[in-house]
Amino acid sequence: MIYSIIITMQAGIDIQSAVDWENAQKEGLGKRFLDKVDKKLQSLSLTPLIGSSRQNGVRYVGLETFQYIIYYKVAARKKQVIVLRILHTKRKPIY
Repeated sequence: MIYSIIITMQAGIDIQSAVDWENAQKEGLGKRFLDKVDKKLQSLSLTPLIGSSRQNGVRYVGLETFQYIIYYKVAARKKQVIVLRILHTKRKPIY
């Protein structure tokens, strides 16, 4: 069963911030980052429980190559993966 991917507004902001930051490091790196996010979200749509479980139903999974973690919830009845945040593992996030 394929789950639909829902990206929250905050996760969208996280993605744009990450793209900007990666492009500031090296032009074109933001596109590579987006490609990795897209690939991981496709995996989550097919196997939403691949990530490790945290409290309150929040799960997380890391990105290959980039040091970011995707935090998400699974709404099994609605067949949805809800992406809550995408955060860098080394930088302190501003909540």
